[in-house]
Amino acid sequence: MKTDLRRLAIYIIEPLLGKSKKLDHKSIVLIFVGLALAVFVASLDETIVATAAVSIVSQYKAFHLYSWISVSYLVCLNAAQPLYGKLSTVFGRRPAVLFGLTVFLAGSVGCAWAPNIQLFLVSRCAAGVGAGGMTNMAFIIVSDIFPLKERPKYQSILMSSFGAANVCGPVLGGVITKMMGWRWCFIINIPICLVTFLAVGIFLRLPRPEGQLNASIRHVDFAGAFTLVASVVGFMIPMTLGGDYFAWNSPAIYAMLSTAVISLVSFFLIEKYVAVDPIVPLRLLKNRSLVGAWLTLFFYGMVFFSMMYYL
Repeated sequence: MKTDLRRLAIYIIEPLLGKSKKLDHKSIVLIFVGLALAVFVASLDETIVATAAVSIVSQYKAFHLYSWISVSYLVCLNAAQPLYGKLSTVFGRRPAVLFGLTVFLAGSVGCAWAPNIQLFLVSRCAAGVGAGGMTNMAFIIVSDIFPLKERPKYQSILMSSFGAANVCGPVLGGVITKMMGWRWCFIINIPICLVTFLAVGIFLRLPRPEGQLNASIRHVDFAGAFTLVASVVGFMIPMTLGGDYFAWNSPAIYAMLSTAVISLVSFFLIEKYVAVDPIVPLRLLKNRSLVGAWLTLFFYGMVFFSMMYYL
């Protein structure tokens, strides 16, 4: 009995100490299934609320915050994504993805049982931060555990999980909201997250990065992420609440728009002069093909989410 407990303890604790072993086929399959589920549930949370949003704001009597059900999640998701890649090089892949799963799970629980719209939106923000890590780390870990020639196949499967979630989300949201209530749109995340947590937590054994923590963490662009989020939020609040909750000529609107502009300027200054490893290297803006791709994705997202939430 003692021997079995000792083996179990070593099996679970060794990855935390950076003592990795070569992953066998069974472990790789279980890890990949867990990662695919993580991408699926994180993407599902983007779209499942589209058909549940009316019920949510109706219950909370907060129709003026309708758009924030999606905005709060997506802004935090996109701001957090670049940070996880850097954090995983400092603390390791396994802690980074497990942290994302934990935050997403906590956010889902908060959304499911939030007594008011304020706590609900805070929970949506937390879920977005966690989802940013889940999706980003899934693709990074696939690159770690599969050889180069096999990566496109497995990365395409992850993208299929993303696409399936976008297709199924609105339908599932409508069915679940009608049959069980909108809170179940978030409760269903819990078992999926637990399965992923166990698969990755037990079977993913990769070496921890070497080097000094203080030197490594300097490469994480926290200031850039903060100013980017502040600029987006400072712009979105007036656009969604102006003319309804705030008068367009009110000091609050002017203050928030000023904050957005100052934060955006600060973001570019930080990326150019301060960040050791910036979220958005400004040299990329000189690549017209890349800028064109970004603009295409921007307008695609604008049309996609507008149709989903307002048609």
